[in-house]
Amino acid sequence: MKLDSNKASAMCTVALSKNPTSQEATTLDAPTPTSNHPKAIIFGPLAAQPEQWKFKMTMPTGSGIPFEKSDPPFVTLTTCSITRARPPGNPTFLLEGEYVMKELLPRSFYNLLSFNGIPHTFVFNFTNPEHAAFKEMAGLRKTGYIIVKEASSNEIWELHLKVSRERTNIFGYLIRASEVRRFVQINASTILAGRRLPLVLDLDDTLVRMIGTEEGRYVPPAQAMLVPDRVRPLADGRKVMLTERVEEFLQWASKYYDISVCSVGDQAYVDQVIAVLDPSRSIIRGVGYSARAEYMHIQGTSMSKRPPKDLESLFVYPTRARDVLFTGALVEAMIVDDNVHMWPLEQQDSIIVVREQRNAKVWNVQLFPHVQSVLNIIHGEFFKQLDQWDMRSGALGPSTCQIYKEYLRNELARRIADPVAGSGRENSVHQQQNPLNSLGVVVGGSPAPPSGLPAHIVQAAISTPVLGGKVMSPMIGAFTLPDD
Repeated sequence: MKLDSNKASAMCTVALSKNPTSQEATTLDAPTPTSNHPKAIIFGPLAAQPEQWKFKMTMPTGSGIPFEKSDPPFVTLTTCSITRARPPGNPTFLLEGEYVMKELLPRSFYNLLSFNGIPHTFVFNFTNPEHAAFKEMAGLRKTGYIIVKEASSNEIWELHLKVSRERTNIFGYLIRASEVRRFVQINASTILAGRRLPLVLDLDDTLVRMIGTEEGRYVPPAQAMLVPDRVRPLADGRKVMLTERVEEFLQWASKYYDISVCSVGDQAYVDQVIAVLDPSRSIIRGVGYSARAEYMHIQGTSMSKRPPKDLESLFVYPTRARDVLFTGALVEAMIVDDNVHMWPLEQQDSIIVVREQRNAKVWNVQLFPHVQSVLNIIHGEFFKQLDQWDMRSGALGPSTCQIYKEYLRNELARRIADPVAGSGRENSVHQQQNPLNSLGVVVGGSPAPPSGLPAHIVQAAISTPVLGGKVMSPMIGAFTLPDD
């Protein structure tokens, strides 16, 4: 619902010339002189009755936003109301007539402000709600921000802008830039102090699968009757099939990871599945995130192939790119999912890819031993390196993503080094004549996997997947990147 400007509180504003200390300062009631650069407005506890603050804001031009030709390079925001909420210390600000929106920030930044009790100070009307950047902010639940100057110091403040649910107004949250960075760093230090790492689990086709007769990825009711101990009813009457030992896996993982879940299912579905997996909410202590809104928004844009899931929608930790002064250890989440393309390219190296168990009578994903084992190795190696890391050395701290990559490299190297039965001199000569024999293929006959290699790995090597005309690497155990 649109907010009434009459509800504005009595915070003060007074118009000044370009020099804030000039004696030529006038109140907002005085006529505004014609100028290409509007005079700044003083906003603080000692000024007069507030008036409307109107400014022109240049929008971000990043390639990730589906702009249209009709989108102007800037929009105008007009103050609708000013709340009684004031930043600590009652600072005085210079509110100018032109700003540049720095970037669009993921939803976790707004959650950070909300968690730390930062209220909105301004409510704005805006002239072009159909602008692509505003639609992205609303559809992807992102925020933007501008830099606001404090009148009496060099302190940098950020005004974070969030589109209202009705898309009629924009809320403005004033906060010191240093406070935002401090909140982010507290997130990192808190989780590491508990000797845990963040872990994000997909739901559908990873931990559960819906039971139903519909086409697609459903477990037929007749199959579900074969394993009734794995069937769970949801609050809305639907039923899901749990993967084997999922509760045991979650119990184990909660000792080493802060577990969150992320699904393209709607929020009600996510909440109901979490209630089934962890009724007391003592194991899945992190975020239960539905990316359904992002998915639906993306499907309606000209860039419909973008992934709807994003780790930074769930939580925010320091990064080298954004927090250049941060010297602590980086916190990187691990992901368990059956579909890498749901996540941004730069996050896909952190995904442990799972697949449906072959030849199973009823749908199942094996979380033991491979998924549990690799998560155990990553956690142990990360904190081993963290304990040995000297922050003052200038060397980068440990990285879960790099540890995972190194694990995969070592696993492949070990498999290459393992002797294969029948690999003597005569067999080597024969392999030179028939290279496919190394993969267990008899020319003109049926595949015959060599001793020591499981048949499914041999078959994957024989039929190397092709994606977009680019040949992908053969499967390596349970940790290969899939041909989704």
